[in-house]
Amino acid sequence: MYNYKSHESQDGSHFFIKTQNDGIVRVSLFNPNEDYANQFLEKNTQHLIVYNYTDTTLSYSEGVSVCETISKIVYDHLAYNERVIKIEVKPSCGKDNHIKRFLDDRPDDVKGYVLQTDEHSIYYIFNKNKIDATDLLYNLNQEYKE
Repeated sequence: MYNYKSHESQDGSHFFIKTQNDGIVRVSLFNPNEDYANQFLEKNTQHLIVYNYTDTTLSYSEGVSVCETISKIVYDHLAYNERVIKIEVKPSCGKDNHIKRFLDDRPDDVKGYVLQTDEHSIYYIFNKNKIDATDLLYNLNQEYKE
């Protein structure tokens, strides 16, 4: 796992991870400019985006360490915030596989749901002690029923 620095702004929380080869990866948790059909998702959902500012591709071990660091950031964020984190990736890509591993190794109070489409895997990750799973599933069903 790598060290990171955080920065809070009007847009959300931003975390800057420095890799062993001096690469920089930014992780942003922010309130989306997405119009949800219901207030529950509008109020509680934050998107997670990862930006790689490194000119070269991360090595496998760097990628694993970055994923471990992102996991810590997300778990810490969920421990103290009543939020649902949405992550959207192409199915069966490297990022999708990392997220699945991330969910396999999660703390007991962190849960995740995935919606699969032909074009995306959409993950919703939350702390079951902060967000009621039944409320989340109901609202996700209402959002995607059309």
